[in-house]
Amino acid sequence: QRMLFARNGDIFLRDLRSGALTQLTRSNEVESRPQFASDGGAIWRAGNNWYHWRADGGTAQVAVVKAERDPNAAPKADVLREQQLATLA
Repeated sequence: QRMLFARNGDIFLRDLRSGALTQLTRSNEVESRPQFASDGGAIWRAGNNWYHWRADGGTAQVAVVKAERDPNAAPKADVLREQQLATLA
């Protein structure tokens, strides 16, 4: 039996039988949301990126979540909406 957890922004794996602790990440990024993968490895999030650690060793970036539009950008002018509001007023 094993347990995954995040501590101080890094991901750890604890073997509950032996008590052995393995640090899976060591970076300046804040990793979070650790989960077990179907292959016995682990996945977690760091910023907008998802990473996968294989039980036989090795970590790979598996996904980059990117917004379709910049969430900080100002909304575009809606000319039709403005015309409709002017007509109703």
